[in-house]
Amino acid sequence: MNYFLRHKIIPASLAIGLAFGTAKASIADDIVLDNLFSSLQEVTDSGDADRIVTEIWARWTNHPTNVALTDRLIRGTAMMNQGDFVHAEVIFTDIITEDPTYAEAWNKRATLFYAQGKHAQSRADIAQTLSLEPRHFGALAGLGMIELSAGNYEAALQAYEQAVAVNPHMTQASEIIEKLSSKLRGIAL
Repeated sequence: MNYFLRHKIIPASLAIGLAFGTAKASIADDIVLDNLFSSLQEVTDSGDADRIVTEIWARWTNHPTNVALTDRLIRGTAMMNQGDFVHAEVIFTDIITEDPTYAEAWNKRATLFYAQGKHAQSRADIAQTLSLEPRHFGALAGLGMIELSAGNYEAALQAYEQAVAVNPHMTQASEIIEKLSSKLRGIAL
């Protein structure tokens, strides 16, 4: 049985009971996310870790109260992945305008800006993402990528370390941390 299903997840009846009303739904989502992040720290099985990470991403992607915003985010992400950056940016910006508290919309637009080489704009959207969801390991890793590409190795190391502190199962980020640490100590990579 999955670790996160056995531990710390609130009972379904409580989640359903809390789901009535926007504020109550938000509270229930926050509790579930808190429990998922706690489980992510404790789990040792990579399969369980992957399932927890998938559930966290699903919760970030799904707007807590507006299915239409979720659908638009998914559509914008598909456009971004197909290289239609102009239309994807319009969608992400419209979503942010409609709900500036939707952290994943900021993160998706940050990803879009990064893909276009607009690092200053990507950094700004990452900062907004992290102000709304400080545990957003994807945004932290994205910040690490920006800093690494700019040659800011200490800042990159710090961002990757923060990402791994939140999600210790980020193997690639852990490898980058090791390489950056060696580089900063003057050891050849």
